Amino acid sequence: MNRRFYIPIITVFVLTTVTTSCTKCFTCIARDQDGVDRYVYPEQCGTDRQISEYTEECEAAYGSFDWTCDCSETQ
Repeated sequence: MNRRFYIPIITVFVLTTVTTSCTKCFTCIARDQDGVDRYVYPEQCGTDRQISEYTEECEAAYGSFDWTCDCSETQ
């Protein structure tokens, strides 16, 4: 077969592999001063930038109450 036929197929495969492998899923839990879970955010999957925004949202919403946000990657 012609080499030109394989180049687009390989390109699509590589792009698909790269974009899907960079997606991570996280869950954030807001805890009060006593360490009691007060709110569990729904799981968020996305790129590093999206996850960063997700964790900042938790910290901004509950940091004013002196609570902590514990965000961890889910399997």
